[in-house]
Amino acid sequence: YPDKCIIGTENCAVSSTRGWYHADDGTRAYRTSYDEGVASFSPFNREYNWKFMMEKSHVLGAFQWTAFEYKGEAVWPRICSQSGAIDLYLQKKDAFYINKAFWTEPQDGTVLHLMPHWSFNGYEGENIRVCAYTNAPAVELFLNGFSLGKKELGRFDHAEWQVAYEQGELTARAYDKDGKVLAVDTRVTAGKPHRLMLSLDNADDLNANGRDAAILSCYVVDENGVEVPGAEPLVHFTAEGAGRVYSTGSDIAEHTSVCSPDRKMRAGRIGVAVKLNGKSKRLKVYAEADGLIPAILTHYFD
Repeated sequence: YPDKCIIGTENCAVSSTRGWYHADDGTRAYRTSYDEGVASFSPFNREYNWKFMMEKSHVLGAFQWTAFEYKGEAVWPRICSQSGAIDLYLQKKDAFYINKAFWTEPQDGTVLHLMPHWSFNGYEGENIRVCAYTNAPAVELFLNGFSLGKKELGRFDHAEWQVAYEQGELTARAYDKDGKVLAVDTRVTAGKPHRLMLSLDNADDLNANGRDAAILSCYVVDENGVEVPGAEPLVHFTAEGAGRVYSTGSDIAEHTSVCSPDRKMRAGRIGVAVKLNGKSKRLKVYAEADGLIPAILTHYFD
């Protein structure tokens, strides 16, 4: 009906599992992180859906299903829908950055996202599917300083290469139409897990009022500070002062209670929620795991 204004209210239910760069795995109930439709339900990916809507002037917009993963609509053993751009434990998936590239106008800043990570040790010589999402008109890929080709892009296209894996540094450079570099995104091969790290993800919107929750991410780095995307330690969390560990999570197919302060990491990340008590101006959070240097995060409230 091109003569009628239309808005989409549940579009692009494209499932993906954070950090999973293999084909779909029904046993684990994991879906690939690459932008692929779900054949049985929503066969078109994010790129196709957005191009479809942007080509039609009578389509006013759409609500993408959905921002966050949520409990339910699950296939055993996973416990949630995977159509979110952010996972159940508030970790950004590749889908988040795909959306950001499509939805950020070039005049508002350059977006460039390179996927996957580049820590496939033992896969030497195997072809890895590499994708770059950007709002720039061109992107070039480099492996250890050697160009693997430059791609010219339409506004809502992505660039893609098949790259024989070797350890080192994978870099994408986004260019404007005159060849000026606008943005660079790099993936570096990680070494052995060495140290736990904690980041406070909502520090700018957090008050020690007895109601807010501090949202943290726990991850692992090697001796050089490179994040280890495949790290899987069992991590024990403790909070003191302004809050207590309220919930943790990492794997959408794990069935340990989210209220447990002990969590096995999957794909290199754990989300942690610390409920604030409003009784102290200092929050201290500890993360500990066998064989790794612990992380200690301290945050002071006004």
